[in-house]
Amino acid sequence: MSEPIRRRAARILIAQIVVVAITALVAWYWKGHLYALAAIAGGAVSVLLLLMLRLTMQKAAEQVVEDPRSSQLTMYIGAGVRFVLLLVLFAIGLGVLGLDPIWMIAGYIVTQAAGVLAAQGNGGRPDIPEFSKK
Repeated sequence: MSEPIRRRAARILIAQIVVVAITALVAWYWKGHLYALAAIAGGAVSVLLLLMLRLTMQKAAEQVVEDPRSSQLTMYIGAGVRFVLLLVLFAIGLGVLGLDPIWMIAGYIVTQAAGVLAAQGNGGRPDIPEFSKK
């Protein structure tokens, strides 16, 4: 994986961790420690899915030169695995651990939004003068 993409992934991860901490503090101050734990769990799901996406992208990037179809298949399988993992982790958090659904979902949504906002940019692609001029 290229250095700009690694830096971007690190920036997204840092933004998500900061937002998880802020969300947990708000939940703790407003509702109590059990609600903060639910917010942390929701944020942790989002962070884990980001790390899985990074690994999937790294593997697909290594495969693309030799077999583009295999690379594409890796991305599709990775998306499916992340979706199933999302369902399983929420089932554990809500069903088994009995965490508050509102705060767990809020922690997840806010952390995902932070990741999307932190990902703004060119994604590590090199600048091409012909296409970047307006």
